[in-house]
Amino acid sequence: MKELLSYQYQAYRRSNKYIMPLITYLFYLGASYQVRPLSIVASLVLSFGTLYFIMVWIGFSYGEVIDPVEEQLLLLKIRSAARYYRSKVVVCIPL
Repeated sequence: MKELLSYQYQAYRRSNKYIMPLITYLFYLGASYQVRPLSIVASLVLSFGTLYFIMVWIGFSYGEVIDPVEEQLLLLKIRSAARYYRSKVVVCIPL
């Protein structure tokens, strides 16, 4: 499982499709914490909404990275579709 996660992470990293969501999130953090006074509830709601939007963006961009033939080869090699799809979900989680 560790090798599969490493492989998928490296494939996503080589595609450079993670840069725009990262820049968007950093821009949002910088802009949202420039405002004073900071309301906690409104800040949390906006942060959760922004993070949800960015996670959907990351999910769609990651789905475009893996070639269908490459996906079939990985499924044949690891012999477990459940493990393959779990590893795809784990790779999309921001750390």
